[in-house]
Amino acid sequence: FSSKHMAIQMYTTMLDVILAQSLMHPDRLAGCWEYSAVADEELGLLMGWDDSNEGMDSFRHTYASLFQGDEDMDSSEKLEIVPQELEVYMLSMELATNRVQSTCRDILQSQREALSA
Repeated sequence: FSSKHMAIQMYTTMLDVILAQSLMHPDRLAGCWEYSAVADEELGLLMGWDDSNEGMDSFRHTYASLFQGDEDMDSSEKLEIVPQELEVYMLSMELATNRVQSTCRDILQSQREALSA
């Protein structure tokens, strides 16, 4: 197997471990976020920035300076990264990523509802 194939399988396995741990210990979930060019204030608070306007402005500035966004790729660029014969494995990794993100959001929403009840 190629190193790309092994890497995709390893990341998919790690995502499955993250999912299992989240489901087994939902009370220990501190937060979840997606990497994007827009800084999430909840992430800033989790990372220790204070919730004042000045604190959040500082966090947004720091996050924006560190973030290296992804630009949309065309199909030929994608094929350079993930050859067609590995596409099915990549799809599996994408599905695993989506499951982790969805589960995380659901758990956090449940925690918020329990706290507000």
